Amino acid sequence: MCRKAWVTTVKFTDTQKQDSNRYSPRRLDYVLAGAGHMLILVIGLITFSSGAQTLAGGDDAIMVTMVSAASAEEVSPAEIADTVEIPEEIPEEIPEEIPEEIPEEIPEEIPEEIPLEVSVEEGFASVTGEGSAGQGAPGPGTYESRVFNAVRREYRTSVEPERSYRIILTVDPDGTTTIEVIRKSGTSAFDRAVENALSMAQIPPMPPGRSSPAVINIEFIGAEAN
Repeated sequence: MCRKAWVTTVKFTDTQKQDSNRYSPRRLDYVLAGAGHMLILVIGLITFSSGAQTLAGGDDAIMVTMVSAASAEEVSPAEIADTVEIPEEIPEEIPEEIPEEIPEEIPEEIPEEIPLEVSVEEGFASVTGEGSAGQGAPGPGTYESRVFNAVRREYRTSVEPERSYRIILTVDPDGTTTIEVIRKSGTSAFDRAVENALSMAQIPPMPPGRSSPAVINIEFIGAEAN
C-alpha cells in the first residue's frame, strides 16, 4: 500500500533586491517642482496687478468715496412720503363752552323825587335864589319892606333845596332883632346861604315915634322857584 507524502515548499524572497528596484527622486525633480510653483505665483501676481485700480498719491493714499445728499429741491414729495412716516393728526378735543350765567338785572330802585316846594306859605314873603322878591313881599314905602329888602340883597344861592327855609324876623322899637327859625331846608349848603344873608343884612333903625315891633315872615326858596 502506497502512502502519499505532503511536501511543503518554502520560497524565500529577497526583499533587499525589491527595495533596490523602487524609484528614488533626484535633485532635478526638486528643482523642476520649485520652478513650477514660482511660475504659478508670478502669473497670479501679474493677473492681480492688472485688474487692481491704481490709487493716485502713492501706496499711502486712502481712497474715499463721496456720497452727496440730495437737496430739498431734488427730493420729490412722493419720496419724502415714502421715507418719512407722518403721524396722523388727532383733532384736539375742544371742551364745550358753557355759557356764563348772567344774573338777571334787578332794576335799581329810584327814590321818588320830592318836588321842590315852590308854593309860598300864606303870610310869608318869598325870596328866590337870585335875591329877587317873590310872592307876599311887604308893600313899598313901609318899614317892613325896608327890612325885607336889606335881607334879600345879601341872599344868593344856586343850590336846589329839598324844601324852603322859613323864618320869622322881629325888630323891636329899641332896635333889637330876633330871628325865629320855623324850619330849615334840609340841605346844608342852602341853609348856610340863608344864615349868611341874615348875619350880613344891615337892618335899618326903627322910625321915630313907632312903638310897635315890626314882624316879617320870610321864606327862602331855590333858584328854580323863580
